Amino acid sequence: LGLSQLNRLDKYVKSRHEIVKLYNSKFKNLNIQLPSQSTKIYSSYHLYPIRIKNSPTTTTQKQIYDALWKKDIAANLLYVPLHRHPYYENLGFKSGDFPQAEQFHREVICLPIFPKLTKEQKTKVVKSLKVILQLLFGKTLLIFVLDAIIISLKLSNPIIVGWLLLISCNDLAFNFSHKPWS
Repeated sequence: LGLSQLNRLDKYVKSRHEIVKLYNSKFKNLNIQLPSQSTKIYSSYHLYPIRIKNSPTTTTQKQIYDALWKKDIAANLLYVPLHRHPYYENLGFKSGDFPQAEQFHREVICLPIFPKLTKEQKTKVVKSLKVILQLLFGKTLLIFVLDAIIISLKLSNPIIVGWLLLISCNDLAFNFSHKPWS
């Protein structure tokens, strides 16, 4: 089995690179960190991990992951930090020992990148992720703005209320009129 797969390896890696090129071009303006490759390395891209980083809202990796699965897109959550496995916890390691590894684990989602991904499937991944990010970030941004308006009303500061209303109306007009897949 392994030897027969080696005969197809170059074709599979080339296919994965084409998918990466497509994903990178379509996702470059989204609020996610894309995988990168050094010019001195040629990756097999067995995974396409995106990182939901620096979210301006409380949108989480899990919300995006769940939304992708609801659209029948087989995303994966990977990279459970080693110290969080039971064997190492029994040795005394605990949550917080390696905060960067834990943060990475909370932020990464792997998108489908298997070599036989069809054009329709790739298009579905691209469009779905864009819509999901726009809806989740837009929805949580709206909640954030409304909370700020309520706080300002309690403080009876009409200047801040007016400013927040102006900003929120502009953001909402953009969020509901913009076609995320264009």
